[in-house]
Amino acid sequence: MHNDKHNHVPDAADLSARRVIQNTKDTAINTQLATNNIIAQSSTGVSQATAVHLPSTTSMARTIQRTRQATSQAPAVPLS
Repeated sequence: MHNDKHNHVPDAADLSARRVIQNTKDTAINTQLATNNIIAQSSTGVSQATAVHLPSTTSMARTIQRTRQATSQAPAVPLS
């Protein structure tokens, strides 16, 4: 017998953390900012409850690198 009802309340902070991670990925794809700058920009203004659900900065940096690799949008090498 399978019960389709959830037995926990939704966690708004977890949802907010997922949005921060998605915004971080979008920024990585659409800008040429350095990885550390993207992490700093994404984590600025995040509530303490949300920050608890975010991955470590090392994990976020690797996520940004993987995202850029997948879309071949690595930062351009300056010509001058």
